[in-house]
Amino acid sequence: MFRTNLRNAVAKYLSVPAFQDKWERDQEIGAGYFYALTYAPIVSFFKKHQPLSEALETKIALIFSWNPTICQVTCDRFIQAKNELTALESTEKELNNVDILNLDTDKIIRELWHPVKKATSSRDSTSGVSVTKFLHFSFPHIFPMIDLNTMKELYDKTVSLKWYSIFLSDWRNLYQQSKASFDQISEAVDMPVTRVLDIMLFTPR
Repeated sequence: MFRTNLRNAVAKYLSVPAFQDKWERDQEIGAGYFYALTYAPIVSFFKKHQPLSEALETKIALIFSWNPTICQVTCDRFIQAKNELTALESTEKELNNVDILNLDTDKIIRELWHPVKKATSSRDSTSGVSVTKFLHFSFPHIFPMIDLNTMKELYDKTVSLKWYSIFLSDWRNLYQQSKASFDQISEAVDMPVTRVLDIMLFTPR
């Protein structure tokens, strides 16, 4: 059922003209233009500052520029997160050299989720929207970001490790089935396929 929900949500945008029309309309709504304006610079900053723990405070500030509120994290959690992310160097190298169709998404998200969660929030129990943004900007060829409303519409759930893992698996399945369409749109608009998915699913407010 969930995979059907995702497939149905993107179906009407799986052509270059339909996607471009939505993308242009989105930029006239709320923060839509700001998202369009700042996306490439944020991706560029993350790419220039590898590994994951490098310039971590600035990376967090950048992803929170896409959030309604500023990051609330304690000193101890942030330092612990930075140390844990530093220890994930081998995982980072693996992700830089693989695509989502050749990845154990459930395993990899379990390695990454908790360190990033510590860096972006004061408690583990809060929503993981910022985690998905951090992962997306770190590895835009693999991880889509997702907001609370989209997760609610697709799964009637919040953004947690469990449900993001399910979403990631559903995305991999969708991409495998519709790879030609996503790749064509990605090339036409010069965006990662996961950003294409995000625009299909999300309407600015």
